[in-house]
Amino acid sequence: MKMDKGEKQMVRSKKSEAYSLQLTTYSLSQSSLERLSHTVPACRQAGETPYGVDFRACRNRPSGLLLTGLKTRCYRQDKNVLPIGSKFEQRTTSHSSLFTDSGLTLLELLISVSILAIFASTVAGLFFTGLNAYSNTKDEADLTRQAMYVMERIVSKVRITKFSMLPRAIVNITDFLAISGGIDNDGDGRIDEDTSADMNNDGSPGIIGVDDDGDGNIDNGTWQDDAEGGVTNSDKYDEIDNDGNLDIDEDPGADMNNDGYPGIKGFDDNDLGWIDNGAVNDDDEDGTVDEDPVDTLIYYYDAPTKTIKEKLRNGVTGSTTDVTIAQNVEQFQVQYVYDPVTTKTGPMLIITLSMKDSKGRQINLYEQVYPRNIVEKDGEKVQ
Repeated sequence: MKMDKGEKQMVRSKKSEAYSLQLTTYSLSQSSLERLSHTVPACRQAGETPYGVDFRACRNRPSGLLLTGLKTRCYRQDKNVLPIGSKFEQRTTSHSSLFTDSGLTLLELLISVSILAIFASTVAGLFFTGLNAYSNTKDEADLTRQAMYVMERIVSKVRITKFSMLPRAIVNITDFLAISGGIDNDGDGRIDEDTSADMNNDGSPGIIGVDDDGDGNIDNGTWQDDAEGGVTNSDKYDEIDNDGNLDIDEDPGADMNNDGYPGIKGFDDNDLGWIDNGAVNDDDEDGTVDEDPVDTLIYYYDAPTKTIKEKLRNGVTGSTTDVTIAQNVEQFQVQYVYDPVTTKTGPMLIITLSMKDSKGRQINLYEQVYPRNIVEKDGEKVQ
């Protein structure tokens, strides 16, 4: 059945709607279509329409069709694929290259990877810088905490000690500190209140195994000579330098305050209603003599191991404990200072402590501390 001119126009209008891809109409000559059909076998079924070329055969073909020596891309729209090239009119903006099937080029991929690598290296650098800063700060804080703990441990003992034995005026700078350990041996609530003529009850002059007077001899003299000074019981317990050697209470006798009475003369030392009852060398009037000697507490620097050790000897049992309280110690020094005339300083101890960790960080602490007598419950006072 033949169609008149109007019907043909209607069919063409419908085809225009079916193949419309929002593109500017292409005009393709018959000779160009023939060259295209012979050049691209996959597109031989394409036919010319009044509105361009329908490349349905290229529907699944990747981009990059070579048409008569021209690089052409296929674009999908409503299940149709159209070639875009210099042989055709300019395409509309609705078919941007952003919607192509083509991937990244090698250059684009390299640029993307390079940018990502730079970003990753920057972030990693910041992360590790922060991590190192945190680690260094933590190590410094740990070192400071250790040094302060050791210093406070020593200082707290010095502040409450009843007797400071070394260093002394005659040996005033040492890496060695000896004080009373503060043990209540008889359980009466008082400390070191009733010593014998051998103050620390170790059976040796001064501190057993120590050169107390710095003359190069160890434990020389009699066992009652607590200072190894060649004189026994030379400095009674009264917080006064009685023998003029700038040491305080370094060598009391069995009657600690040397007043010739039990305890303190004129005092009821044990609160039982009796004054000065008992033996002369019963310094606390409890009916027992010499039952609470000094327990020697020593802090010393062990140079080979760079440690500070704490050694405590029980004055009654003679047992000792020796523990390490600090490692990585570069210096431990104790100085005795007493100048009652010129500067009116002391008696006091100046303690210096220096510690260094494995990374070379070092901390130095310095402390001045005054030894004090423990307040006795029975009212014992320093006259």
